Amino acid sequence: MKKAAEMLIEGIWSKIDLNLTYRTPSGSREFLVLDKTDSLLKVLAGGTEVRVARESFVDAVQYLLRNGHVEDNRCEIRSANADSDSGPLCLAAKRANSGVRCITYILPMLAGAGVVEIDATRPSSTWVL
Repeated sequence: MKKAAEMLIEGIWSKIDLNLTYRTPSGSREFLVLDKTDSLLKVLAGGTEVRVARESFVDAVQYLLRNGHVEDNRCEIRSANADSDSGPLCLAAKRANSGVRCITYILPMLAGAGVVEIDATRPSSTWVL
């Protein structure tokens, strides 16, 4: 699963455009992609710059694939700063991102690339296409 996730992210990484505005899965906040290197990208959300490791994208996709999260088996996003409040998908993405919450930035970019779909209805959920 890891190799499949890495190949998928390899295929879309170059297509993530700078200065493109996305909305978080709940639709409540906009964020902007400021910068991108081979290993991370920076987003600006509510005046705060957040770094998101490329490996976090891989880990998020790997989690969804490994657990069979397709449309009939959606994954609740449950993004939170505190690990005790975070869902498994959020935790999977945080691990490679120094424990910093990032799934709310990863999923809209994956959706824009046609990798996942997001349902913003509370509780928000996602699945692999």
